Amino acid sequence: MAARRHHGVAASAEGGPVGGAFGAPGPAVELFAALLAQGVVRSGQWLHLPRLGSADLAGPLPIARHHDWDFLWATAAPPHQPGDPRVVRLTASDLPALTALVDEAFPTSTSRPGDPRVVDWYGIRAGDRLVAAGADRSRGGIGFLAGLTVAPAERGRGLGAALTAGMTRALFARYDHVALGVYTHNVGATRLYRRLGFTGTLERTSLGVG
Repeated sequence: MAARRHHGVAASAEGGPVGGAFGAPGPAVELFAALLAQGVVRSGQWLHLPRLGSADLAGPLPIARHHDWDFLWATAAPPHQPGDPRVVRLTASDLPALTALVDEAFPTSTSRPGDPRVVDWYGIRAGDRLVAAGADRSRGGIGFLAGLTVAPAERGRGLGAALTAGMTRALFARYDHVALGVYTHNVGATRLYRRLGFTGTLERTSLGVG
């Protein structure tokens, strides 16, 4: 991955956001505003930054839209959940059903079939139907879960907990840490992830440059 790093900031053209930063949000906003002026960052691209306050959002970097979210991680496998043995690794033959599930249940997901960042897909079947699925987007020695979704008609039956626990246990066979991201407004999902051991927290803001 080609990258530019400076005082906790990284920029990359390889999939996902064009850049990100850790540390104090103010200096990161100022730096990316300068990179925008230089043409290194362009309007319409996304950045992952430390959690921004109202003053940062009104700063020198033009912002078209933004989302607050938490990067959560676990350091041990979660307790078994009812149904987590049903979690299986999906194959190429599951891609049509997977695409249909994502389109129906999570159309705004940034993890979709064909995404080069996805290492594997996992899912839960009910008979011949795929009713839950999630992406393994692990990289850099850290397991990472993304795009976790359950069919609307199947929600409230513990499939989200089963999927998360099953995938997390599978990734802990290869990694010492497993992480995921959750929007701050998704209180129910955050409560579930914390119950499953995702207690490490890093507050983030993703923004689209205006």
